[in-house]
Amino acid sequence: MNPHWTDRLSAATARLGLILSAMVVVQVITGILLSMWYVPSRSAATMPDGTLASITTVQRLENVGSFVDTLGVDGRPTLVPARRGDAVPSQAAASVAVSIANAPAGEFIRTIHHNNTAWLYTLSILWLVLLTVSKAFRADAATWIRAVSAVVLVLIAAWSGRLLPDDVYAEISRRIVGHELQEAPFGSFIATLFGVEPNHPLLSRTFVLHILVGAALTTTLWKPLSAMKGAAITAIAVIAVVLGTAFIPLESWPVRDVVGGLNGQVHAEPWWVIRPFHTLVEWFGAELAGYLLLALTLMLLFLPIRKRNPVTE
Repeated sequence: MNPHWTDRLSAATARLGLILSAMVVVQVITGILLSMWYVPSRSAATMPDGTLASITTVQRLENVGSFVDTLGVDGRPTLVPARRGDAVPSQAAASVAVSIANAPAGEFIRTIHHNNTAWLYTLSILWLVLLTVSKAFRADAATWIRAVSAVVLVLIAAWSGRLLPDDVYAEISRRIVGHELQEAPFGSFIATLFGVEPNHPLLSRTFVLHILVGAALTTTLWKPLSAMKGAAITAIAVIAVVLGTAFIPLESWPVRDVVGGLNGQVHAEPWWVIRPFHTLVEWFGAELAGYLLLALTLMLLFLPIRKRNPVTE
């Protein structure tokens, strides 16, 4: 390759590594803030008196003993006593749809956290592609392994994080992946580890593993982050990430009705981040697709072993 283009490619790769590190910083900060209101429980949301609760965005009149009271805040999501036929969210869904939505800048922070995930996944793949073109697996094995690990960790974090709102989409995704994992290599162990076992889902375990995967991703991209010289450059990179992700609207799904279930009324397509892997499972089956992905990941990780020593004359 032309030395001029080699230098440009190396510079672009280094800058992309810095951007990815800044995005991880944003994910960590927004994730910590969101966790202050999040409740990782699939149990039904209730009112203080123990009655089942529902979510409303309009005011309504309710008989409370011998009095008539106004419940709800017009235009803002609020928990109110569930009437017959109302969807009863889980405590997790209620914490996202009500507590986080009503927290100071809660929706703003959640929008950044959600949209930043898709950009992290896209740019981490681009980083891997640039490293492949520049044959970094021969010259810089540590950076190559870091990039491959980043793609895998971002994918796992994206999937586990999308289950946390416990809405209809999350429930469908958990069921599909949970059943597919039963046939995949090490699938039963992974399903149990992440709390998505079909017959025994544990959202608290999914939440904990999501945090641990995020910590692993932070460690993986720590070296590019440490290369940021000065607080000003770091601040500019973080602000750019925030502005680039804060104003993309979130796709809204109805809450999972803990009492009534899904009722077969909602159809959800896999999230575009997950769709290539879901398509692979449809083509080859979960077991063969799992082995193919495992083989591909191992092949990428061990590419640096093929590094050849320079021939001296």
